Amino acid sequence: MPRFVEDRDAWVKAVVQSHELPHLAARVGVHLAMQMDPQHREVTATMEEIAQAVHASERGVLTALSLLEEQGYLGIERKRHKGNRYWMLKHPLIFTAITAIVAVMDCNDYSYLGNRHIVEPAAILYACYS
Repeated sequence: MPRFVEDRDAWVKAVVQSHELPHLAARVGVHLAMQMDPQHREVTATMEEIAQAVHASERGVLTALSLLEEQGYLGIERKRHKGNRYWMLKHPLIFTAITAIVAVMDCNDYSYLGNRHIVEPAAILYACYS
């Protein structure tokens, strides 16, 4: 668990210090990080639960989550009528660059890597080449 706390703290620091993320996106990211189960490194929450916790509208939370995902900070598995599953991505900027490379390579079978772990960029490239 100590390693999770270190990883989470570094992730929270990166989210809070990001100049590209608006205040609400940082609040949503920090809230999700603080709710994560250290053993599985993920959290399940509904849009309504997140909105109530950060005192924002569901539309605002949806926009914040989209930004966190687009910029490579957060992995999201969407589930209808259940809570979505969220996990931190370890290297947001590197992950964004690799995602762009993977898209150009037309390799999109790497999503399973993020299901239960903080994704390492090398694992994504390995998945595309194997």
